Amino acid sequence: MKRIIALAASAAMACTMFLTGCSMSEDSIENQLKSSLDETYQTLVDTFSDSGSKFSMVEEYIKSWAKTNEIEVSKLDDHYMVLTNKATKNAGKSESVALQCSVNTSDIASANQPLAVGLTSLLGPEEHGLIRLIITETTESSFVGAESVASEYLDVDHVIRLTKNSDEDLTVSGAYSSDITLSRNLDYQAPSYTEAYEITMTVSDYNDAFDFSRKYPNPIDVIGSYLASCQSSGKLFQLASLESRVSDSYTPYSAKSVVVIDSNNVESMKKKYEKSLESVKKKCDKLDIDFVYTMTEVSVPSQVISNVDKSDIISLLYTIDPGICYQDEESGEILSADDYVSISTSDSRFRLKVASRAKTQEAMSELLTSLSTTAGLSDIKFKSSSVYMTWSSNEDMADFFKTALSIDDEKDENALKTIKTSDLNILTSKNHDIEAVQYSIPDDGEDVAMLNCIHFISYLNGDFQLPTSEAAEDNTDESSASE
Repeated sequence: MKRIIALAASAAMACTMFLTGCSMSEDSIENQLKSSLDETYQTLVDTFSDSGSKFSMVEEYIKSWAKTNEIEVSKLDDHYMVLTNKATKNAGKSESVALQCSVNTSDIASANQPLAVGLTSLLGPEEHGLIRLIITETTESSFVGAESVASEYLDVDHVIRLTKNSDEDLTVSGAYSSDITLSRNLDYQAPSYTEAYEITMTVSDYNDAFDFSRKYPNPIDVIGSYLASCQSSGKLFQLASLESRVSDSYTPYSAKSVVVIDSNNVESMKKKYEKSLESVKKKCDKLDIDFVYTMTEVSVPSQVISNVDKSDIISLLYTIDPGICYQDEESGEILSADDYVSISTSDSRFRLKVASRAKTQEAMSELLTSLSTTAGLSDIKFKSSSVYMTWSSNEDMADFFKTALSIDDEKDENALKTIKTSDLNILTSKNHDIEAVQYSIPDDGEDVAMLNCIHFISYLNGDFQLPTSEAAEDNTDESSASE
């Protein structure tokens, strides 16, 4: 049986309230909220049953809902909207909360449950501080809504991101992160060979470098691996340029390189390209994404990167091997990973930017040490930013939701962290003081999720106090005995 945790209610509430269940009169505020939740959820399901739809259609429904429930629409944008329920008169200095839901326009039905929970929780308990609901659009290629949200709407103390999942799940922080730059001045020389080719790769969809359930091929890595394969097998070629194109803070969607090849090695390098192309096609077909990967003859450039610099750059790309760095042998849990963000050989300087994340400070330290050593072996400068958290919650907020979801204190803390990218990474970058959690709602779990959000808002207003572990256990025993 799931543990039931009792909360001490304020005098305004006439009955005992629970994080995972309630025993209340039919006319209670919470039962009214449950009825509202059921109605809202069913309307969303009836309205947005198809997989795809336009974000504007969601906005129109929510505008209507807000008018009916006398909720202020603070912002209506092409890619996000903000609803606000102002603090009640008796809320005092209660801390503010923003509930956040994202709507993927290619799978809009998956947002119905989080939206229903977010909208109903926005109505709030009897007394509450400021509550906002931020609804953002996502696509298969970007977090366009989160990117667009103005910072003024993120002037809140807490954010609860609501998502749908097959199992109830809680994430209390992102990962440790560091931005790395590897660089070196470049020398140039006249080309020694007579044939030049431009190798280009572009992918259509957004690539979360840290979501290993859908690991997209990074164009820099693909071209770098191809060049490394040619170099290690003794093919004669020179490197004229290696550049990438990146959208916002994401991994690159395009990369290209110009190489000058010895005429006797053109056919063998084309064969290696064909082999590389076949491998990329298999990956992209499996992920069901579009890509372009070509090798096209071009005019021979007037200069190329020196042979020494070219050899060191390609050796570096071969050695780094971006992706999973450290993984727990027993659980298989990914503890750290890195990936290429951008690359350039313009302005007589080589620059490679690498994003790194880790669930522990120790894993991050090991990752940085490894990259620094690798750069040194290729005589390339290494520079890393200060380590920072992508996002996190404070102990109080984390403990509240861990108790609400009956998560054992002895559970591995790393299991409550994520290295993946979400709207929270972008939203909290606009206000580094935000405390946040991600709450994943299971099938038929909307009632419990809504109540937990409502209780947290009440908790911030001083209407609830979390029980001690002893009190929680006593309550569990009493609940079991009553059954």
